[in-house]
Amino acid sequence: MPLLEIRNLTVSFDTSVGEFFAVKGIDLHVDAREVLAIVGESGSGKSVAMLAVMGLLPASATVKADSMTFEGRDLLHMPDAATAQAVPATEARQIVAAQSRDFNEFRRKLAASAPSAEVATQSRSASGKVQTQVEDKRPAQAAPDKLTLSKGAIKGQKGTDEKLAQDKQSGENAARMAELSRERIAAALENAPQEPRTA
Repeated sequence: MPLLEIRNLTVSFDTSVGEFFAVKGIDLHVDAREVLAIVGESGSGKSVAMLAVMGLLPASATVKADSMTFEGRDLLHMPDAATAQAVPATEARQIVAAQSRDFNEFRRKLAASAPSAEVATQSRSASGKVQTQVEDKRPAQAAPDKLTLSKGAIKGQKGTDEKLAQDKQSGENAARMAELSRERIAAALENAPQEPRTA
């Protein structure tokens, strides 16, 4: 009995311009432990055909075939979503458990039938020993920053600051004196008697 057998598979979709055929007349025969590769250009129907086998196409798709079986089970007459929802939960759990046991048994048979290969022993050999030595390489502690001031430097800095303050004060005094002089001249001109003008 083949694992998967498909005869004359056709998949079409209802569109606004009519029926579109994505797959036409595919035949497949796959035995247990056989590997089949489906090769074709993009859009040739590879994915649509396999989705049809798994029952994963949308409702707009129409799947037809003379026969489509997996391990002897008819895939064309699988229950739809509504029928599957109507199955009581207890019965559904029993079905899933039975299918899991079947799949696990299939996996065990597949593993048992896999060819074994002998691993050649290596002709090379290695010898020696590993010696470990741990060295404590701590970074040297950085010396803390220190600020050292000498009395001469302080005096020199103080003298410079005093000189700048004196220069600033002298400039401000000179500006104030000039302003006062302008004010006095303006006042004197305003108070001076006006000479009569002759026509």
